[in-house]
Amino acid sequence: MRIIGPLAAGLTLALFSLTSATQPLRDPTRPPPGAFVVSKAAGKPAVRKSMTLQTVLISPQRRTVVISGRVMSIGDTMDGYRLVEIREAEVVMKGSKGTRTLHLYPAVSKVAATVAKLPEKTKDRE
Repeated sequence: MRIIGPLAAGLTLALFSLTSATQPLRDPTRPPPGAFVVSKAAGKPAVRKSMTLQTVLISPQRRTVVISGRVMSIGDTMDGYRLVEIREAEVVMKGSKGTRTLHLYPAVSKVAATVAKLPEKTKDRE
């Protein structure tokens, strides 16, 4: 009887580790759902018209970004635009149609904060 308890626990642990190991790991650099559309004619994914900044990697040795699933550095081109500047949360691209700034967090905007004034104390409240 003493052997059955640890044996059952070990077998349960082994089965649990096998089921958790079969789950695929999610790639953190993979483009979000909807970043690609499938062309019916070719059956291959095609990049959407709008460019999406997904990742910014800045180190002392290099600056790299991921735009619409493609790793890019300064000077690389996409859709007629050349990558000219990489900042912490945005990139600047220039092309024949003008300049485009892609933001890492397009839905977030900085707003100046205001400090609320507290009502002054009156003698009635003391």
